[in-house]
Amino acid sequence: MTVLRFLSSMGAIALAVLTYSGQMKSLPYMGWIPIDLTVLTAAIVVGCSAILFFFKTIQPSISAPLGLWACFLIPAFTVATNGYGTQKLLTLFTFTLITVIAPFFLLQTERQGVTFLGTLVVLSCFVGVTSFQNGALDSLTGSTFDDINPISLSRMMGTGLVILVIFAFARDRRMLWRVLMLVMACGLLVVIFASGRRGPVLAVIVGITVAFAFAPAFSRHRIRTILSGLVALAIAGRFAISSGSAGSERVLSFFVGEEDASTTAREQIWNQAIDIAKSNPFGVGWASFPQHSDLGTMVSDSGRMYPHNIFLEGFVEGGWLVGSILLVFVVLASLRLRRLATTQTLSVFLGILGFTLTNAMVSGDINDQKLMWVALGLAFALRRETSESTQRTGKLGQKTIAIN
Repeated sequence: MTVLRFLSSMGAIALAVLTYSGQMKSLPYMGWIPIDLTVLTAAIVVGCSAILFFFKTIQPSISAPLGLWACFLIPAFTVATNGYGTQKLLTLFTFTLITVIAPFFLLQTERQGVTFLGTLVVLSCFVGVTSFQNGALDSLTGSTFDDINPISLSRMMGTGLVILVIFAFARDRRMLWRVLMLVMACGLLVVIFASGRRGPVLAVIVGITVAFAFAPAFSRHRIRTILSGLVALAIAGRFAISSGSAGSERVLSFFVGEEDASTTAREQIWNQAIDIAKSNPFGVGWASFPQHSDLGTMVSDSGRMYPHNIFLEGFVEGGWLVGSILLVFVVLASLRLRRLATTQTLSVFLGILGFTLTNAMVSGDINDQKLMWVALGLAFALRRETSESTQRTGKLGQKTIAIN
């Protein structure tokens, strides 16, 4: 059992790193790894899951994500024949599929859930410190590093911010831990503001609000928690804005309703995606959106361009059937996870789902939000245990479990 516990923890850590491995391997100090970090962590996740497969009963609900991926095969027959099309299809049916299936093996216990979330916090703090040291506070574009998209850095830091804030307001939390978590969260928020990324800031607000407003774990003190959380975010946001960085001013202008070139470009992309979806009920094929749009100046040399909204992407490239199934899958998973969020850990996962889903609706393609797929997979991987005989099993979905 000790070996299985070790494999479970190692798999949970590897899964957390896998969700942001594409961003991590481009950071400074990561060049020492001789193997591609995504391939390495995916191999560990698959290996640990394969071993654990022989020691546990797999939930029949695994058919939900597998059925969705079977539907994703439909637009695969008309995938764009360019570099982006090949990369998108291969990633969708390898690394992204792994992240949605792995929770059925690696996120079944409280220990695994805490290990997974703790790893994400460590990664986000590492990115926050590294960004600060490399001049993020002076960057309007947020281009802290040459080889990484600045919005990806903000998403990583936003993930840690959501986890820390929700845990900080959990019941039975000692004051020292609350203060420490909120201070760390404030530091992350300052760097996110300085990077000038509006989407992650909005997603942080949505994620925290979803957890506080809908998780059953906060039902007894929901109003107080929401008000306290909003006050904490307001104070931290005011502190971040007072830094006077150009990025902070860019974020503030967004929340007061000002539009810039980035906002206008997204509106143009969304409008074209809607028009293309209306005229192509069977979809245009994965990564084929650029070939059917008038966005030539926005398309990269590899042909990379997407609707910047996961649901529009499903309807445009997958067709009405695939898009509808994707929408139903996300809605059902969200409702299931909301009902399951009776523990502090699952409340955090509910907040993460709100955070990542918000990001997926304003930026990135279907493969860019691997953490979202983990949360969606977890919603189907767990079942609520309420009998007295199961209250001592330590299962992540157990109603009476609490993190101390």
